[in-house]
This record gives sequence, structure tokens and C-alpha cells, in this order.
Amino acid sequence: MSNINNLSLELVEHIVDYIDRYADLYQCARVSKYFYMASTPKLWYSPIAESNSRNLLLSELLSECNDFENSLSPPRAQDVLPQRGVPLAPLSHCIRKLQFSIQDNVGTIVSVVEQTPLVEDLTIKDHVIDSATMDYIAHLCPQLTRIHLHANTDESGHLASFARHCRHLRHIVLSWPTRLVLNSLAVFKDYRLESLEINMDYRLLPPLENLESFLSGLQNLTSLKVYFNGER
Repeated sequence: MSNINNLSLELVEHIVDYIDRYADLYQCARVSKYFYMASTPKLWYSPIAESNSRNLLLSELLSECNDFENSLSPPRAQDVLPQRGVPLAPLSHCIRKLQFSIQDNVGTIVSVVEQTPLVEDLTIKDHVIDSATMDYIAHLCPQLTRIHLHANTDESGHLASFARHCRHLRHIVLSWPTRLVLNSLAVFKDYRLESLEINMDYRLLPPLENLESFLSGLQNLTSLKVYFNGER
């Protein structure tokens, strides 16, 4: 007689691929070791909570997890994934999407990003971050494919930092950028951007000839969306 505990990890992962609700994923993680292994990456893909201090708590939790994992002995044979021959990845490596709002101080942003080296999607809203710190944040996100900067003051070319450190960057979203931010988009002229979305004040629209020159260099761009005061 077949038993759910006898299912292979590959089959369990295939089952979990069809589950999206967090409540269901949480229940799956409690079924068995394999269901836990398959559900955890999806549960931690984009950790979002309602509390204003959610990212501060996330930072503390990741620190505790890292301390615990570092205190462990090398994995035993039974702790290694049998089909793949590698240990289960740390929880922090499951996180691929991070969102920071005005409630998160810069120290919290840096702390969380330092502990999530595989993040691919980063949103930073309503923060004025100095160029050295933003460059450090970009340096910590080499796997980044999407960046959303909202109402950020770019005094020293923050976007240039992401162009320099994030070679996989393909999608940029800018909300209420300054003219200086728009001008700094020039660093992506020969970059492989696929989509660009800008929500801006029409008074900050750069000269048409500058915009045409910039767009002509984006040969891989397949999506361009420009909103003026929230209207497309």
C-alpha cells in the first residue's frame, strides 16, 4: 500500500508547485520532511507581514537562523537531500523578493539585504539613501533582476551602482523620480534592459531628443510604460 511518506522529493516538489496560498503551504510544510523541503522556498520567497516593523523582525529572525545554522555540525547523511546530494539551503537563501517602505530605517534595509544574497526583486520606497550605502546595497544583490525605486533622491547616481553590480538586472520601475534620476538612466543605454516603467510628474519629462537617444540604445526593451501623475 502506497504511503505519502514514500513519495520522492521530485514528485512532492511537483505537487507543491500547484499550491500558492500561504495557509496551504504552511500546512504542507507540516506533513513530512520532503513536504517541508518543497514548501519552505515558496513560503520564504517574499516574506511580507502587516506589521510596520516586519523587516526589523525579519532581520532578527535571519540572524538567529544563521547563528543556529553556523553552530551545527556538518550535515549527516540523513540530513542531505538523497536525490540531489546537497544540504537543504538556509532559509535566507530562499528569499528572492524584498520590499522596504518608509517604516524601515536604512540600517534595517542593509541588515536584511546582507543576509539574503540571492534576492532577485528589490523595492525601496520613500528613502533618501546616501550614495555609498546604496552602492553597498547594490553590491550585496548580484542576482538582482528587478529594482523598484520609489521617491528616491539620486544625488550621486544610485542607478549607476545597480548597473555596475547587478549584471542580471532586466526590469526597472521608478516612481516619482527626480530629473537627476531620469538623467542617470543613461548608464543603461547599452544594458540588456527588457522593461522600464516610470511614474512621474510630466514637468520632469526630459527633452524629447534625449529620450529618443536613450531608448534607441535599449535593443532588448520589450516593454515601456510611462505614467504622468498616475495616468498612463
